[in-house]
Amino acid sequence: MATYDSLVKDVEGALVKCADDVDGPCYQEQHGKAVILFEDYKSCQGSWLLLPGFDTLPRGLLIVVYSLFFAWIFFGVSIASDRFMAGIEVICALKRKVKKKNPKTGEMVELEVPVWNWVVANISLMALGTSAPEILLATVETVMSLGSVPGELGPSCIVGSAAYNFFVISAVCTLSLKNGEFKRIEQFRVFICTAVWSIWAYIWMYLVYKVISPNVIEMWEAFVTLGFFPALILTAWLIDTEPWKGDNTVFPDEEEAAGKGGDAAAMHDKANPVRKSILHYRMLAVRKLAGESRADEMLKAYAQQDPHASKHLQIEAYDSNLRQLSGHAVAWNSLSDGNGSSAGKMQVGFGSMHYSVLESSGAARIVVKRSGGDLASPLTVQFATKDGTAVAGLDYEHAQGALKFAAGEEEKEVMVPILDDDMSEPDVTFSVELTGAEGAAIVQASVPVTIVDDDEGGVLMFEVPTLQVSPNQPVVELPVVRRNGADGNVSVDWATKDGTAVQGAHFAASQGTLHMARGETRGTIAVPLMGAAGKAGMAAFKVELTNPLGGAVLGSRTECRVIITPSARPHTSAQGGKGGSGSKAGGAAGGSGGDGEEAPFHLWSAWGDEVKEAIMPQIESEGWEAWVDLALHYICITWKLVLCLVPPAEWLGGYPCFIIAMALLVGIVAIMKEVAELFGCMVGLSDLMTGISLVALGTSIPDTFASRYAAMNDDTADAAIGNVTGSNSVNVFLGLGLPWVIACIYHKVKGEQYVVAAGPLGFSLVVFCCGFAGALTILMVQRYRGGELGGSRATRWTVALTLLSIWFLFLALAGSYDSGHFESKV
Repeated sequence: MATYDSLVKDVEGALVKCADDVDGPCYQEQHGKAVILFEDYKSCQGSWLLLPGFDTLPRGLLIVVYSLFFAWIFFGVSIASDRFMAGIEVICALKRKVKKKNPKTGEMVELEVPVWNWVVANISLMALGTSAPEILLATVETVMSLGSVPGELGPSCIVGSAAYNFFVISAVCTLSLKNGEFKRIEQFRVFICTAVWSIWAYIWMYLVYKVISPNVIEMWEAFVTLGFFPALILTAWLIDTEPWKGDNTVFPDEEEAAGKGGDAAAMHDKANPVRKSILHYRMLAVRKLAGESRADEMLKAYAQQDPHASKHLQIEAYDSNLRQLSGHAVAWNSLSDGNGSSAGKMQVGFGSMHYSVLESSGAARIVVKRSGGDLASPLTVQFATKDGTAVAGLDYEHAQGALKFAAGEEEKEVMVPILDDDMSEPDVTFSVELTGAEGAAIVQASVPVTIVDDDEGGVLMFEVPTLQVSPNQPVVELPVVRRNGADGNVSVDWATKDGTAVQGAHFAASQGTLHMARGETRGTIAVPLMGAAGKAGMAAFKVELTNPLGGAVLGSRTECRVIITPSARPHTSAQGGKGGSGSKAGGAAGGSGGDGEEAPFHLWSAWGDEVKEAIMPQIESEGWEAWVDLALHYICITWKLVLCLVPPAEWLGGYPCFIIAMALLVGIVAIMKEVAELFGCMVGLSDLMTGISLVALGTSIPDTFASRYAAMNDDTADAAIGNVTGSNSVNVFLGLGLPWVIACIYHKVKGEQYVVAAGPLGFSLVVFCCGFAGALTILMVQRYRGGELGGSRATRWTVALTLLSIWFLFLALAGSYDSGHFESKV
């Protein structure tokens, strides 16, 4: 009877041992206990990740298992990146106090300024945060393949991610805006700088792979590539700050500050606002993907806690002088470039995307603005009202005429008389249209105007579903709005409800009645806070509206969730902390102001809260959405628990969070590399096409949602697409420069050259560069017409479909060339 050893010798004599360079029949010995014979082994199907014999399962089953595991890994990468970027956001938000001499007064003023310049942070740390998976994939793959054939997954993922980010994300952001809405890149000079660096990065990548030293990375090429990274940061910083013009710090007027009840430091903060980054939107997107349904509400809460937040996040701003409600404002301040100079042709449009006016107000006042071009020249533009559900002569008086802008005049007003009656009827709408602006482009030709019937008591509801506040605030003020009528005196009861925040510890148990007189459309509810959340991280409670009287009814938002978190800035109401005009709130009264000191940070309490949040679902949605969020939570719960090893971002300035999250992300990316190669092997994709398509798509999905959030809620296009070119540049200079330096040093010590197989990647780079030039041209044309993002319905869909077509063409040409369907000399 044959022994095990004799059988192994027979197999060794008949077959070769399975290895990375073997295809066909082979054998694989498992720790001296078993031998597996393969009839048709593929060199790509083995991995340290697999259990012995796992790759002998049926191919179809392996495809299903690998695809599911592949998708699950992307959740892990996204959540780890979220924690990684939380540390980056805290680091970038650090401030320091400096003393500077005010040239106007001659006095020394103490100002609080950011430690990090916004452009430097955006291109370095923030770009590293959004590009961490791609950069780490290339680095991990290089390190793991030292001494063997270099992998193609990392470089191809960098190219594929660049294509997806610039083509697909730009298309998604364009479609996210409303018809007629434009958003422009405010930091345009920095964008042009990073765009030039971006196209150079991929041209340089092609030159290294195919021209200067084909299929060999030389030491000087590696260090030059890595050196381009600080050069990119330096040039962007120079263009943004223009240090040759001297100190450009904006000093507040002390008398103006005193007259406005503030101080110089506060006025300086307003004059030098901190720009919002893509990191916040990306973290919200990741949390939404991980099953936290409150992410959408946290977006609105973020606007509430930021006194300089985007006006697009303000649901409605009440003008008590005109007695009219104006909706989302048009970002006219973004129609000029970074210097404030004109940007091409003069542009004309309305001051808001929508107007609403009470039926009893007497008139609707519609603001028309012009910007850009030669404002010193006069301009005439025609206007006319047009019926919708509102009928001229019954609901309003038809208005038609010409607005004549004098030299230097930027705003004119159209007044449309509103006809009042005593009948209870639905709200109706008409529009005001602009035509005949010779010498100027009309960027918003029409604006809807809603006549709000105020012959009913109205609908009472909270203005926002969530408010995020600091525990240092003595009182949180919750705005209540009255819509679809304002007739008569109405009231509504309200009361607080426990959540994770507990009455008596976090807030004072309160209840009362909010009263609104005839014509009033806003009120405020005040709830005292007690500061305990500062010791235990985030906590939340609710305030509920009940029992409306006086003919009013309750709307959809009968509850407002108050999130108390140490990271929030003190929040004041839209009315400056004084409540709505004439509003009266029964119940809790406001407390006195606090001393402004930050609550002490307790590491173990905050860390414990993170563990609780990882285990317990954070579900705020209802119906089928709640079930989807619950399923996503439990799909991601393993990753959430693993990443509880990362300390809170608030600890020690965010650096421990940054370092430990990066270490965990490296491990997850190493697993992702193996799974991507296994899946590509099973479906017949090369590493090149797997990286360009599947891996690039998976690592960029959070960025897609984040940019969509930013496009809809930011007042410029900077956070949505302005950072894409910088991120793409960093991918090459850091994502390839660092691995190349490591590999070149390793092979130099061994006395070898670092040999790589450029293969079809060179062709893919040429196709991408051509597509990039075409897409950038489209965005520049869009900028001239009003903004890189937005436009009419037809324009938005045309631009989006064109950008998507460029991406699909890029994939098709790269795949066809990789499969050998045609040849190219590039």
